Amino acid sequence: MASLEIDELGGTRRIRVYGEIDMTNAGSLGSRLADECTVTGRAVLDLSDVSYINSQALNMLQRLGDQLAAAPTELIVVARPDSVAARLFDITAMNAHLDVRPSFDV
Repeated sequence: MASLEIDELGGTRRIRVYGEIDMTNAGSLGSRLADECTVTGRAVLDLSDVSYINSQALNMLQRLGDQLAAAPTELIVVARPDSVAARLFDITAMNAHLDVRPSFDV
């Protein structure tokens, strides 16, 4: 189960994801993220507090990145270096497809 915390600062929509992203929620979460990210021209998706992430989540994030690039909405993914998401991005080279940063200040 994943939960979201959403706020907006200086024209940037910031979305923090907590919990797990897997095959049971990746589809619905991806749809909700797409809706939330396109509200402004820039979205920061913070995955630092995700406790579990699998290949379904990676597929969802890749599709989300492609969809927002066509919007056009700038997507910045935050994953602290010690986070589960950062380790998975390093292993899969997902950071070559997405703008992944260790932190982000608006």
